[in-house]
Amino acid sequence: MPVFDGISVAEKIIKEELAGCVIFITAYANREFIEKAKEIGVTGYLVKPIDDKTLISTIEISIAQSQKIRKVVNETREAKKKLEESKLINRAKIIVSKINNISEGEAYKFMQKMSMDKQCPMVEIASFFIENYSERGAIEKAKSKIMKYNNVSEKKAYNILKMYSRDQNCSLFDAAEKINKIDETALLYLTKGRNRC
Repeated sequence: MPVFDGISVAEKIIKEELAGCVIFITAYANREFIEKAKEIGVTGYLVKPIDDKTLISTIEISIAQSQKIRKVVNETREAKKKLEESKLINRAKIIVSKINNISEGEAYKFMQKMSMDKQCPMVEIASFFIENYSERGAIEKAKSKIMKYNNVSEKKAYNILKMYSRDQNCSLFDAAEKINKIDETALLYLTKGRNRC
């Protein structure tokens, strides 16, 4: 192999999942080379010269082992994906519950119905609510707090929020979150904001 060495090629094949398994057939039997092969995930290792029986049995065992490994990897990926989707659905359920002033159970049923009506997966419905309502909800809450604190109109409250966002060099959502948590800088804006707009 004039350009790459066997370890580099095997590592690329394994990382990019270009083959089910990698078997080394080599003249090298030194410990360092074997350790590198183990480290990158080589399935079989044969030192030349080899006979047909040894080669065939090594290939069969390597394929069987790689299929088992692949199955475990796929199951792990699927479990991780389902867990992430479940977290997303739970977040959306809380948002829907707050928006509609209903229980989380009712929110879940609402999302389920929406998923069936629109014929799309629940995770897409969940993503929609998270993207469209979590930021909007925080901004609405902050505006209400500013309106109440300063006895100003909704428009003026929104202008105060925008000004705070600019002065803090952060997004409108981040500014709303700060105001909702009532940190010191936000409190200053809430009390002085009326006079600045």
